[in-house]
Amino acid sequence: MINKVYMTSYCFKSIEYMIKRHDQKTEIGGVLVGFQKGDCLTITHASDPGPKAVMKHNSIKIDEEYTTDYCNYLNKVSNNTLYYLGDWHTHLSDNLLPSPTDYVAVQTLASYLPEDIRYSLITVIFNHFSPNSFKVYNYTKKKILKEVNCKII
Repeated sequence: MINKVYMTSYCFKSIEYMIKRHDQKTEIGGVLVGFQKGDCLTITHASDPGPKAVMKHNSIKIDEEYTTDYCNYLNKVSNNTLYYLGDWHTHLSDNLLPSPTDYVAVQTLASYLPEDIRYSLITVIFNHFSPNSFKVYNYTKKKILKEVNCKII
């Protein structure tokens, strides 16, 4: 179980930039890469959704091939010290609670992960119009998304 999440300012600024340059009225998102130490995660990198992503008003389906290549590249160049941690996406409202679609997505993804890392999976939800407002959720053994404190470092 994850009790604390840190996000580098570089990563946060990258996400903020991707959101601000996305002028469509659709969600945007991508994958998160970083590392785990004990019950803490540090997010160091975030991808964009990729060229084949499908972005709608209330959902996003990221380009899986593109984002997998992104994660694999960072894993390789970091000598296996950075790896996939979860995803990020926006909501086009002040409601930063996980939607039913978010639950289905994280449960489906978790089912593909080995059990030893399944419950360190996170999702970060940003307010599309005010990216400084965001919430981090950890997928738990109870198969729920539990809010976790996040600090920008």
